[in-house]
Amino acid sequence: MIQGATLAVQLYASPLYWKQPYHISALTGEMWVNELIYGHPDRIRNCLGMRVHVYLALVGELRAHGLSDSKYVTLREKVAIFLYTCVTGLPIPHVGERFQRSNETISKCVLLISHRSLCLTHVASMQLLQRSAHRTFII
Repeated sequence: MIQGATLAVQLYASPLYWKQPYHISALTGEMWVNELIYGHPDRIRNCLGMRVHVYLALVGELRAHGLSDSKYVTLREKVAIFLYTCVTGLPIPHVGERFQRSNETISKCVLLISHRSLCLTHVASMQLLQRSAHRTFII
C-alpha cells in the first residue's frame, strides 16, 4: 500500500521535475508574421482581417504613439496577435499555439494593443469632432 502511494506521488510530481518545452514548432510567431507580410496579399487579409499596407500603417501609427518592441516580442507580432485573436475568436491557448507564445504573453499583447487602439480611436474621434465644430454648414 505504501509503495502504491509512493508510486502515485512520483507519477503525479514527475511533470514538475521532467520539464519539457511546450512550444517547439520550427515556425515562430515572428516568422509567421513575416510570411504573411511578404507572402500572397490575400493571406494576410484572411488571417488578420486587413491588407498588408493597412497592417503596416497600423503598426507605424502605434509605434508613433509610444508602443515599441519588447525584449522578446516585436510590435509587428503584438499587433498580429491582437488582430488574429479578433478575427478568429479563438481562445488564448489556441492563439498561443499559432504564435508559439505562452498564454500570459498572448493575454498581455491583446490587452496592450486593445487599450492603445481604444485610446487612439478616442483621440481621433475628438479631433474629428473639434474640426467639425469649427466648420459652418450652409443649407
